[in-house]
Amino acid sequence: MTPLNTILVRPVNGKRYDNTRNVGGVEMYISVSQEDHLTTQRFAEVTSVPVNYTGSVLPGDIVVVHHNVFRKFYDMQGKEKSGFGHIIDDVYMVDFDQAYLYKRGDNDFKAVDSFCFVKPDIDKVDCFEGVLTYSNDEIESKGIKVGDRVLFSQHCNYAFPINGETLYRMYTKDICLKITE
Repeated sequence: MTPLNTILVRPVNGKRYDNTRNVGGVEMYISVSQEDHLTTQRFAEVTSVPVNYTGSVLPGDIVVVHHNVFRKFYDMQGKEKSGFGHIIDDVYMVDFDQAYLYKRGDNDFKAVDSFCFVKPDIDKVDCFEGVLTYSNDEIESKGIKVGDRVLFSQHCNYAFPINGETLYRMYTKDICLKITE
């Protein structure tokens, strides 16, 4: 299948939900709710990119996606449904505004388009400060690079577990300033 405007993906490990943890050699559920957005699978393998696409995401890459991509829900009649992006079996369509990071092979993640990720200072209550962890070309053209301390606007606390850390996904425009010593 070759899409016209979206990327096609499959959930990593074939699982829609990342809701189990190994505790002392026993696989345990940490949530059994389909509505729990914190345990939906956020990692997908790209199977196909759009016709004439010239961007950086390629088939075989792992992408970090929106929490609703693989999530099931119940309609008004109480019937279980897959999200609008579900095509068949374990294949899903994802718009580029729902794919935030990508990585190829053993390389580290890179931000897609205008997205970036910040590791927040959780010790500073009501202070929207953190370290830029994944950048993009636009923010780097403004002189801000990975490792820089930044202030970001409110309502950017869309948390993602990436490589064992909680990071906030935001747009370049949400970075307000670079903190210099």
